Amino acid sequence: TAAILLHSCETIPKPNGEVTHIGHGGYNLRDALHWKEALYIKYSRTHFHGLMHCLTISRILCIAANDYPFLTKYENNWVVADFLHVYLKNKSASTK
Repeated sequence: TAAILLHSCETIPKPNGEVTHIGHGGYNLRDALHWKEALYIKYSRTHFHGLMHCLTISRILCIAANDYPFLTKYENNWVVADFLHVYLKNKSASTK
């Protein structure tokens, strides 16, 4: 859980493959994180999606680190980057 991650000294590496490319050696972000459903929904729907409409990627990374310090335990911000990737992929698909 998030509280446990704050006490660990090691960063959490990104899974092998690319997010959403499950059939091609990738992974499902929700499954890779092992977060409780409520936590996943809170960050994916309420926080990240709200920020993505008007900010730069570097600003989103900064806000995420400040608002949710446990996200810094994930090596090279891969969780935030993956949320961005999934959001942009879904947004692109919905406009077609």
